[in-house]
Formats: sequence, C-alpha cells, structure tokens
Amino acid sequence: MVWDRLDRRPLTPGVAYLRNGQVLNFRRLRWGQGTVSVLLSDGVRELSFSLIAEIHPEDTAHWESNYDELAV
Repeated sequence: MVWDRLDRRPLTPGVAYLRNGQVLNFRRLRWGQGTVSVLLSDGVRELSFSLIAEIHPEDTAHWESNYDELAV
C-alpha cells in the first residue's frame, strides 16, 4: 500500500516506511479505522495513515496469522 511514494522502493514484505524516514520491520499488521497496528519485536505500535508512506504486508500462512492475532 502506497500513500506517499518518495522514491522507488522494492517490494519488501514486513516493512513499513514512514513519512519521517523511519523504517519499521513488523511481523503482522491489523487494519483499523484510519490506523494500522503493527506487531514489532518489542510490542505493538499503532500508526495513523497520515504517518505512513508505504507499507508492505507479509504473505503468510492462514494458521500462523491466526496464532499471532491471538497472541496480540
């Protein structure tokens, strides 16, 4: 998903590029009302759409995603 493409980035599953230049590696994401919650190695972070330049979702197995959702 691209909101603000600043330059050409390769598709990198599990990475969120923020508009401030920060890069977040995440395991899972969950869409909300105007936000995306991402599961990071040190916890969950909720990002407003206005902070995100690009987000590249992971392509995972169904059951693995369910287990991660339950863990959150």
